[in-house]
Amino acid sequence: MSFYVVFAQCLVALVFAVSAAGKVLGFKAFTKTVADLRVVPRGLVPAAAAGVVAAEVVTVPLVLVARSAGLLLAGIALLVFAAVAELTARRGISTACNCFGATSSRPLGRVHAVRNLALAAVAVVGFAAGASGPIETGAVVLAVMAAGVAAIPIIKLDDIVDLFATTA
Repeated sequence: MSFYVVFAQCLVALVFAVSAAGKVLGFKAFTKTVADLRVVPRGLVPAAAAGVVAAEVVTVPLVLVARSAGLLLAGIALLVFAAVAELTARRGISTACNCFGATSSRPLGRVHAVRNLALAAVAVVGFAAGASGPIETGAVVLAVMAAGVAAIPIIKLDDIVDLFATTA
């Protein structure tokens, strides 16, 4: 197995784990976001919100244990998330992202679509790379550490954008 595959597995699993935990802890705010997006009928909003959380929770062990299935599922989910973010931007809907819980006031939009597309690319390349044999322990440790570092700007994207945003 290559360094990149381990990196992709760890990065995707970490981002999905933090995202799922944030949504569980801020489920009411996330459900409001799903309602505000107007992509599912009002009566299905709680089920859709729970379905997103369930998909993220299931993806974490799948990515780590059943690499191919997990990375494929993650890639598909991330493409859907990117499409919803882009659709939200095009429709001019202003609702908090709540992608990682109820901590963000930044509206869901193109920056989130780009983030999700980039992470989908990581998952798809990891899926395509496949297992190519054993990997040294040192390389595994380095891949895990690199994924941990790479996850920070992905998870804290709204804070980073806010930091560099100009104010009127």
